[in-house]
Amino acid sequence: MSNNVKRGAAAAVTFAIAAAVNIATGMVTQRWSLAWVLATVAFVLVGGALQWWLSVQGGDATQKISGTKVGGSVTQRSSTPASQAVLESEVGRDLSQEQG
Repeated sequence: MSNNVKRGAAAAVTFAIAAAVNIATGMVTQRWSLAWVLATVAFVLVGGALQWWLSVQGGDATQKISGTKVGGSVTQRSSTPASQAVLESEVGRDLSQEQG
């Protein structure tokens, strides 16, 4: 499963949880039972865990130059490990790819 699919699935689940929290909050404020309070806490914890997972998960960094013509030099620089590519392009001088 690609990172984009994981992020999309997590975003959809987070959206559904947010809707459930909204409904549950309405029920709690209308003095429904303790079960709704516990359900709200569970929804918030699961939603928070999903958001944490999304922010920590990151993704595969990609730098791509495609279909360009450069008369001078080209440098691709990434502060993290990344996939770097120059495709179907003309570079007049030097091509440098750096990762740090």
